[in-house]
Amino acid sequence: MRGVIVCKITEQSFYGKTQKEVKDKAKAYQSAKAEGIEMDVVYTFEEWADMWFESHKDNIMPTTQENYKYTLRTLKSFFGRRKIRDIKPFDIEMMLKKLRHDGRSLHYLAQCRGMMYQIMHKAEANDLIRKNPVRFAEKMRNREPIKRKDAFTTEQVAILMEKLPEDRMGLSIRLMLGTGMRTQEILALEPRHIEPDGSVIRIEQAINMYKGTGVVGTPKSRDSYRSIPVPESLRYCAIALRNTDKKFIWEVRKKDCPCNPTHFRDQFKKTLQAIPEVPLLTPHSCRHT
Repeated sequence: MRGVIVCKITEQSFYGKTQKEVKDKAKAYQSAKAEGIEMDVVYTFEEWADMWFESHKDNIMPTTQENYKYTLRTLKSFFGRRKIRDIKPFDIEMMLKKLRHDGRSLHYLAQCRGMMYQIMHKAEANDLIRKNPVRFAEKMRNREPIKRKDAFTTEQVAILMEKLPEDRMGLSIRLMLGTGMRTQEILALEPRHIEPDGSVIRIEQAINMYKGTGVVGTPKSRDSYRSIPVPESLRYCAIALRNTDKKFIWEVRKKDCPCNPTHFRDQFKKTLQAIPEVPLLTPHSCRHT
């Protein structure tokens, strides 16, 4: 064949117009074989999704793996025994429409679509399918007006600053309002993360949920590692919280263990209920504020 270069590795032959194209195909084949991928096998979605997850899970935190498994179960419920090469863009769209009809959030739909894309992208990269069907599936548009995030007004913040108690919860809420810290971040704070004069709080870790238990792990994203300047009027709160002999600022019952977010939310609710002039919002509303 004129203009075609052929390379044969054991039983497999590769064709291309240039030597580089042939070498790239051969390299991809050998890499796939090393990962345990049988190139001649017609995989079902369930089989291929499990292989994808096994190769991908080392790149994500154990706590995140639990969320991945939940989303993966949803995808398997739609495509489990289907052959990956038979899944079309229309099938992806029907799955997303069914999830929306069942009341699932737009965020969850995006999660399902995103994971489906990764799984099928891996199949496309290994020449198991001709093209990734998710790339051609229409996205689900939000048909409802964008809902404003809950947040305290300027007047409500002034009331909170005045009437919150001078205990650990009251001091923490003031700091969350003034710095935008997440609940998981303040619960993972140790005294060493706060400057002695209360001027700066360093976010180096956060509480992650793993099978219902809060464990100390990494912050939400790379950008979440940061040093937060504390407003001068609130530095007394940071100093007071730093002044503890415990490992964590929010250590409650178990020694050297941080408080569970559920307990924190319960205490947050009780504190706000004692101030009827402000609405009963969530701790994350402090960040929105």
